[in-house]
Amino acid sequence: MPAHNTNQLWGSVTKALHWSIALLIIANIIIAQWISTLEVGIPGDPEMWRFLTPLHKSIGLVALILIIIRLAWAFGGTRPDLPSGTPQWQRNLTYSVHGLIYMMILVVPVVGYTTSAATGSHFELFGLFVVPNLVPENTVLVTVTYWIHFVGGWALAGLATLHTASALWHHFVKKDDILTGMLPSLGPSSAEPSKPAE
Repeated sequence: MPAHNTNQLWGSVTKALHWSIALLIIANIIIAQWISTLEVGIPGDPEMWRFLTPLHKSIGLVALILIIIRLAWAFGGTRPDLPSGTPQWQRNLTYSVHGLIYMMILVVPVVGYTTSAATGSHFELFGLFVVPNLVPENTVLVTVTYWIHFVGGWALAGLATLHTASALWHHFVKKDDILTGMLPSLGPSSAEPSKPAE
C-alpha cells in the first residue's frame, strides 16, 4: 500500500492518522463523560479525577498534534474522489462536514488547553513531562474557554456521529468503497475502486 494518496485510494499515512485521531477522540469523549460523573464526597472519586483529568488533557494534546500533521500531510496532495454519480449537494455536504470536523478537532483541544493554563494548573503529558502554561491566569478567560470547550466537544461528537452514519450508509445502502477504502486491511487492493451498486 503506497504511503501517499492517489485518485483512487487513501494512502497508508492518511489511514494511520485518520484512525489514530478517531480512537483518541472516542477515548476522550468517554473519559470526559466519566469525569462528569465523579463527585468530591464519593470515596475513590477524587483519586479517579486526579488520574483521568491529566489523561484527558494528554490525549487531547496528542490529538491536536496529529490533526496538524494530518492537515500538513493533506496540504497540496490529492484525495480519492467520491463515487461517480454522487450528487453535488452530497459532495458539498461531505466536504463541509469534513471541514467542520477538522476545525473542531483543532478548536476543542486548543480551548481546553487554554482553560487549563488560565486556571494556573499544570499537567504532565502521560506522566513524561510537565506541559508549560503559555496562557496567563485569567478567571474570565477560563469561563469563556470552558464553555467553548464544552459545547465544541458535543458538536465534535455530533459531527463524528454524522460522519460515521454517512460511512455506514455508503457501505450498506450505496454499497460503494467509501468505508472500506479507509480501512487499514479491508480497502480495495487494486488501483480501481469498485462501482457503486445501481
